Amino acid sequence: MPSALKLLEVTMARKAAEQEKAESARQARQRWWTLIRAIRFVGKLLLKKRRTASAELVKEMINDNWRGYQLRASMKTYLQRMKFLQFSMRACVKLRAHIRRTIYLPALWEVETTILAEVIAMPKSALEAEIENHRANCDLKARLHEAHHLSEVRSAWHAHVELTQLQNRSAMFHMSNTRSSMHAPRASCAGDVLLQLCANTGSLRHAPGSHAHVSQRRLNPQATNVSSTGKGLCIGEEGRGHRSVHPLMEVIEKYRLSQEHRDSIAQRMLRDGIERWWSRFHEYKHQQETFRKLWQSWRLEIAALGPHNRHVWPMVPVIPRFPHELTKIDEKWLHAQVLQGLRQTQAGRLL
Repeated sequence: MPSALKLLEVTMARKAAEQEKAESARQARQRWWTLIRAIRFVGKLLLKKRRTASAELVKEMINDNWRGYQLRASMKTYLQRMKFLQFSMRACVKLRAHIRRTIYLPALWEVETTILAEVIAMPKSALEAEIENHRANCDLKARLHEAHHLSEVRSAWHAHVELTQLQNRSAMFHMSNTRSSMHAPRASCAGDVLLQLCANTGSLRHAPGSHAHVSQRRLNPQATNVSSTGKGLCIGEEGRGHRSVHPLMEVIEKYRLSQEHRDSIAQRMLRDGIERWWSRFHEYKHQQETFRKLWQSWRLEIAALGPHNRHVWPMVPVIPRFPHELTKIDEKWLHAQVLQGLRQTQAGRLL
């Protein structure tokens, strides 16, 4: 009995203490809640005031320096456009030289050889063999492919800009890693990855068929397999007779056009090709506008039909092709020009 009375007293005392604590907390909340809310409100106001002051500092700095920044940004844009213009001009010079040396001059050599072979009564089989060997050494299909690569100036420019940015980033990583290694040597993964990526990008840009590889082929006269007169050569054939030619070819070589006359004909071919290209380029721009409208209408039609009705979709509009008039040769005009030029040389007495 005394134990039960003692347990009851302890329970009642604990319950009274809990009720007293809860009442004290309720009264304290009632007394301090208004002050806490006021302090929170004042704190938010002060935070907004500090942020407003910081924003005013930023606005003042921008208002004081935006003119200079606009000048720097304009100069950066100007330099980028000037670099692109210089890059395009260099690509244009390379393209003109490539077309003249590997396309125009071989065609001129072939027409000239055919005319002179008929004059000296060269056997037709021997002439066909010489021309076939000339065409095989020139590889016109590969030369046309290289010319198309050289004409893609924008693609080459974007690749050049991308490679330059990767090289600059790798250089910055290398400098930062060098400085950090002086204090705490550590492994640099990002810098190594960028350096490897730049190396791989450089190797891809110099791969066969790339724009840089085509440019290097143009700069190397032996890589084009074409002599100064336009004759197709085997590798290492110029200056060394690795292949036995027909004896009458030596007679033909004596009556060929001079280098000045040959350059004049090639220059006129290039000028006529540029005029044709300019005319076709205007047509190409008009075709692009028409294609853009047809493409939008085609997309609306297939969206209305849905993916489950592919069998009734209309045909895709034909994509306009960029003109490559510079690589085309007017054989009749070239034959007339070569024949007219030969009549002014020693061979004119035989024509």
